[in-house]
Amino acid sequence: MSAPPALWWAARRVSERLPAFPWDHLAAAAARARAYDGGIVDLSVGTPVDPTPQVVQQALRDAEALWTNASTLRTARFTYYLRFADPKQAMRLRDSGLPMPSMSPFVGSFLTARANPTPANVELALRDARALYARTPIAISHLSQTLGAFHREEELFPILLNWQYPDKVDLVTDVLFRPALSNFRHDPRFMRVAARFGLLEYWRSSGNWPDFCFDADLPYDCKKVAAAVTRGEAILPGKAQHS
Repeated sequence: MSAPPALWWAARRVSERLPAFPWDHLAAAAARARAYDGGIVDLSVGTPVDPTPQVVQQALRDAEALWTNASTLRTARFTYYLRFADPKQAMRLRDSGLPMPSMSPFVGSFLTARANPTPANVELALRDARALYARTPIAISHLSQTLGAFHREEELFPILLNWQYPDKVDLVTDVLFRPALSNFRHDPRFMRVAARFGLLEYWRSSGNWPDFCFDADLPYDCKKVAAAVTRGEAILPGKAQHS
């Protein structure tokens, strides 16, 4: 049941008088957590943003056994399959007839493209993500996920480097470390993106470098490229100038 209009407006008036939550104060702590082995499980936006460890998957299965048909657990599983795992499992959940959260068209097209990445499906997912971002520029997470998932890194770099809300670091840093953006992180220009959102300063000052910097196949040296970014040098894609 929805709240009566009078209560809804009263709650809105109260919320408008509250100060904005200082999400930027969490940026340093989040960056430090991501630097540790195993990374961070970021629940600040209400859904998993990392590849789900086996222990967490087992906990989810145990919870589902105890609370069958719990909508919150079903939503969590759907999000896991939508972003990280087998998208066809997400489609089975969507089509199961069980209560599910309403699915926006841009989520539906993204799921279809992940499950069946034909050129037409991928183009529709990209078009929907771009349209959402054009309407709501602060909602950059879905566009970043979509561009990363379908390897449009060259489009994503200028978007992030010129995003008009660099102080809203919490809205973007989680997606930067998702599996879909692995190729994005493996481009040395990623360090310019990290600098724009304050991550580079923290990594250099604390010595806590993120896990991807130790990937065996990373084609550049994080510390060398970070130093070059700090000096204002041009950062080009590729390995030769940055190894």
